[in-house]
Amino acid sequence: MEMAMVKELLLQSLEHEKGGVKVYETALKCVINEDLKEEWEKYHQETEHHVQVLQDVCSQMQLDPEELTPGRKIVHDMGVPLNCPNTVCVTDPDARISPSPKSTR
Repeated sequence: MEMAMVKELLLQSLEHEKGGVKVYETALKCVINEDLKEEWEKYHQETEHHVQVLQDVCSQMQLDPEELTPGRKIVHDMGVPLNCPNTVCVTDPDARISPSPKSTR
C-alpha cells in the first residue's frame, strides 16, 4: 500500500476514534440507567485507548497526528452533529436517556 494512503487512513481512523470519545462523553452526561452507563463507560475507555494507539502509531511513523488531510476533514465534519454541545439531554435534564418501557407483547 502506498505510504500516502496509509497516512490518510491512519489519520481518518484517528479522527473517527476521537469523535467517538466525544460521543461517549456526551452520552455519559445524559444517561440515567446505571447498566447503560457502565457499558458506555467501558466503551469510552476502549475508544480512548484506540486514540492512544493510533497516536502512538503516528509517532512511530513520524506522522503529525494533528495534520488535517482532506479525508480527515470529511470524517470530522460528519461527526460534528453527533458531538453538538447543545444536545437536548445536556441542556434539558428531563430529556435524559432512560430505558424504554418493556413491551407487553
